[in-house]
Amino acid sequence: METCTVAAMWRLKVLKGVVGLVFSAPAFVFAASAPEPADDIPPRFWERYGGWVVIGAILLLGLAGLAAWIFCRPRREAVLPPAVRARRTLEALSRQTENGVVLSLVGQALRQYVAAAFELPPGQCTTAEFCHALAVHPQVGPDLSAGLGEFLHRCDERKFSPTAGGPSLGAAARALEFVDQVEARRGAPVAGAGSVEDSPKRTA
Repeated sequence: METCTVAAMWRLKVLKGVVGLVFSAPAFVFAASAPEPADDIPPRFWERYGGWVVIGAILLLGLAGLAAWIFCRPRREAVLPPAVRARRTLEALSRQTENGVVLSLVGQALRQYVAAAFELPPGQCTTAEFCHALAVHPQVGPDLSAGLGEFLHRCDERKFSPTAGGPSLGAAARALEFVDQVEARRGAPVAGAGSVEDSPKRTA
């Protein structure tokens, strides 16, 4: 009885072994036929240089943003002194034919310069109000305020006159003289002017 049992157990083990070999044989066949990875295949471009490409792209974007900021930012214009700005405007007007428009621009340029030079309160005002502000200003003085007032009134009379004609006032040239007088009154050196005593003497 025991001999039959032992034989049956051995037959069961042999059967299990055969079944295992049958099912595992295809795996060995495919494993043997599968190509092995070649070691001599070089790495691809992205594998070798991918990091540098990303860094270069970031740098290019940063440089493009910096260039756009430099070219698109508002540029600060150079602020000219009031006397320089007034002289440039009046010299340009002196080369034009004197008429109502030119007289208006001459008076406007002179008033803007005088207001900036003596720090008069900003705001639009009539010629009479402007002349009164000059008359009471302690730094202007009665002679300069009277000359400026008379000149501005003459410009108003000529530009508002219904009949054109008459001798030219030489308004732009006269306004330039007032700019020089105001600069001298304020203690600033007049452009292009100098005294012989101030220049160094040459020795023979």
